[in-house]
Amino acid sequence: MTFNIKELLLGTTTAISSIIVFWLWHNVTPKIIAGEFQNYTDFLWPVFGLIVAAVFFSLSALFIKNSRIIYGVGIVGISTPFLFVEATPTAVAILIFSLFLIVVAIRRIRQELHLSLGFSVQKILKAGIPLFFSISSLLIATYYLATVTEEKAISAILPKSVFDITLKVVAKPLEGISGLQLDNAEATIDEVLTKLVEDELKNQNILLPQVTKSELKRLVSQQREQLAKNFGINLTGNEKLGDVFYNSISLRAKSMLGPYKSYVPYASAIAFFLAFKTFTLPLYYFSMLITFVLIRILITLKILKVEKEQIEVERLTL
Repeated sequence: MTFNIKELLLGTTTAISSIIVFWLWHNVTPKIIAGEFQNYTDFLWPVFGLIVAAVFFSLSALFIKNSRIIYGVGIVGISTPFLFVEATPTAVAILIFSLFLIVVAIRRIRQELHLSLGFSVQKILKAGIPLFFSISSLLIATYYLATVTEEKAISAILPKSVFDITLKVVAKPLEGISGLQLDNAEATIDEVLTKLVEDELKNQNILLPQVTKSELKRLVSQQREQLAKNFGINLTGNEKLGDVFYNSISLRAKSMLGPYKSYVPYASAIAFFLAFKTFTLPLYYFSMLITFVLIRILITLKILKVEKEQIEVERLTL
């Protein structure tokens, strides 16, 4: 059987681009889990690459007529990136489901192309490209699940940034319970406890100049030991107040979960999948626009030809 060299070239490029893009996402996923977003260029290439992969997939699904090539390209392009993670039962199950979805996506695009009387990029591709981005989200969520720990999963469910905002809102009520001033979460434990000890001495009508530095240090140390006992953690005094409260709540949550804590990474991965799927929405529109423009350019360069075809349609009549 002979194959069209253009179709082979497009299919090979599509499969390779998909593998490279997901390799980039595999490498950047640990940084997402760690919250290391300072260097935005680390995420720029994976995001841009995902758009490129979607464009190549769209072109292949539209213009590769040989079903063996296009379905082979879809299967290779999606299954190979799963080799980057350990073959756990969960990963294998997601792989099988992803292969099913990629076949469905290709089939829906080809059916829509065959049944359409005209050629509308948006109408044809919307039948399958959303599934491509769903598969991408599943695959990257698999990388997330393979990397995240129980502690990181709990942190992902309760992000530190959200906790800091919440702490500012409930600072006053918590001050009455803890006895600590929580208006400055960036202050160290010793700074907060020093202020607490000084206020207590003033309430006892003891002048601060009468208290030696060593005595003040001893009182702060006692308060720190009591605080460490209350929170069930070790304290050196240099920890930030917000971090201490956050870590304490994370430990309490972990202890409350008990035997169910092993399921936390799965819950976190599901939340990550839903968040990433939402993130791909603008990428979907970008890929559609780029595909449309690229098709117009290929027509202008006469790489793509415009041909008229007659199609027989069956109708039911009385």
